[in-house]
Amino acid sequence: MRETKPGSYAARNKGVKHAKGRILAFTDSDCIPDVHWLAKALDQMNSLNHDRITGPVKLYFESLKPSLYDQYELIFGFDQIENVKNGSSVTANLIVRKDLFDQVGLFNENLKSGGDHEWNLRATKMGFNIGYYPDLVVRHPTRSNYSALRKKAKRIAGGKYAQIKKDKKAIVKMILRDIIPSIHNWNYLQKKDPSTTFALKSRIFFLKYILSIERAMEVILLLLGKQDSRQ
Repeated sequence: MRETKPGSYAARNKGVKHAKGRILAFTDSDCIPDVHWLAKALDQMNSLNHDRITGPVKLYFESLKPSLYDQYELIFGFDQIENVKNGSSVTANLIVRKDLFDQVGLFNENLKSGGDHEWNLRATKMGFNIGYYPDLVVRHPTRSNYSALRKKAKRIAGGKYAQIKKDKKAIVKMILRDIIPSIHNWNYLQKKDPSTTFALKSRIFFLKYILSIERAMEVILLLLGKQDSRQ
């Protein structure tokens, strides 16, 4: 099976349309699900009558010692507990009743990023529940260099812009939020790993801010007519 339309959400939609099962499990090509991931997911879905469930996306680094960029990812990577509190999840680790797609609709194929959150928030607004289970583990490698983090930042910016591009006030707020340093990021750093040295925390905080500027610049360029090039 092959999907020629660019974008991961078009590919996911094709899979949904062709799937025969009652329950669908989503992960990404660079993820490594736990060996018992599917079995545990089916047990939870069948025994507790959930509409959707998810679990942690645990990050790992491939070098002997984590770089600054690995450290950044380990702290600011996938926060699935927070996602579920907000009624969402990433598709790196998501199990769904197939019939939800008949009611909620498919993923938005016009989005090149953020389509998993957009779909899940639609489902939540319609009253479909989502559960979090810590033993449903999927592993994901860290992005271990600045180029990869920059690419991710620009991708996320493009996805958010695509969802609000008709709302100029929301765009301005998003740009301002990115260019003004946030004390929330420092507090989050302290909460996630209070044992991290002040020097390392400062470097991670600065990297977070630089990536925020990258996001803001991408939104400004899109606003000025740049085409989203992500495939």
